[in-house]
Amino acid sequence: MRILVFTPYASCNGAEMMLLNILKHADKGRFEFGFFSPCNGPLTKEIPDHVNYFAAPDFHSAASKPGTDITHYLARLRSKVKNKTTYWLTGKYPAVQSTKPKPYKDQIREYLTQVHQEFKPDIWYINTVLMSDVTELASELNIPFAIHVHDMLYMYTQVGYAHMKNMIQKADLLIGCAECVCDKLRIMGGQRVVLQYECVDLQFRDELKFISQEEARKKHGIPTDKYVWIMSGAVEYRKGIDLLPELAQLAGDRVHIICLGEVYSGYGYYIEQELKYYHIDNVTISGFKKEDYYEYMLLADGFVLTSREDPFPLVMIEAASLGLPIASFDSGGVKEFVEEGMGIVVDTNQVEDLAEAMRKIMDGEAGIIKEKILARAEAFDAIRQTSHWEKLMVENCLNEPVQII
Repeated sequence: MRILVFTPYASCNGAEMMLLNILKHADKGRFEFGFFSPCNGPLTKEIPDHVNYFAAPDFHSAASKPGTDITHYLARLRSKVKNKTTYWLTGKYPAVQSTKPKPYKDQIREYLTQVHQEFKPDIWYINTVLMSDVTELASELNIPFAIHVHDMLYMYTQVGYAHMKNMIQKADLLIGCAECVCDKLRIMGGQRVVLQYECVDLQFRDELKFISQEEARKKHGIPTDKYVWIMSGAVEYRKGIDLLPELAQLAGDRVHIICLGEVYSGYGYYIEQELKYYHIDNVTISGFKKEDYYEYMLLADGFVLTSREDPFPLVMIEAASLGLPIASFDSGGVKEFVEEGMGIVVDTNQVEDLAEAMRKIMDGEAGIIKEKILARAEAFDAIRQTSHWEKLMVENCLNEPVQII
């Protein structure tokens, strides 16, 4: 089966790391992949060699800055001279032909049509709901497409009404990353909805075998006498990072919280300043640590999730694979993952209740069983879950190449 994959940013967010796991572990004898992202982000450097990578051309410069490109300027000048000469000779202006470059949207559509003809995929595989232009093009050209949906209601606000309707009604297959996502797809009228949980390549633990928690804490300047909670994800409202200052105060001095989120917006600036304003010193916002990310995970005694909405966070699986107990709001797929003995999922959205859940875990009142946490994580290893993904694709997708008419 030949699959042309589309993903919006090619970054290190959970949805795109899940896609990378599929590309790495899917059976190369059964599946052949093409890969396209309009952003050519950092994930493109991680793509396996056997994947056909189609880089996005840089259409923006000519399209967005008409008149600054020398070729465009000379073409306009030639056209102007030609038109005036014709007027002097005939008394009439010729029909004006625009020399402006085509809009970016038209150029990228032409390019993707060319990519399709070159790669000849059986199906387009569109990662997240944030690629409505691609689904629209697939619909127009009668190309079968699947959408892997890692998104809930908040992300739907980023998609136009008509685009969302087109995705749900025209997709040949809708893949939800958790049951809570599949439910949303069925409510919207999705006909072929299947479940494929997110997964993590658990081989990362091999990197940590020779590092002790005490050594890691000393290296990164984290107190060795504190109960350390770690949280990870974008510093944005959906992730509930604005609750961090109050949570840190409620948790008290015996706790240190590490947030592995990148501060890139005014929202993040506000949170940094609030921590300073109230002299809250038991929080470290370290930013995203790509090189030693898993070493930072080793610093923790527990994992806390403040998200208001989170379908099935990969970091939750990563934390569990290290045996960390979980404290979280009931924000989505976390309740599908956390079983008795693994932590506490709070049914309310009250910070006080989350802080109380953390206290119960720290004081040994939550009945935490580390072996159960580790065993649960194994079920979401990339190799095991990719095998499940392969079965879904074979059972649900077309097997004959589709040509653009």
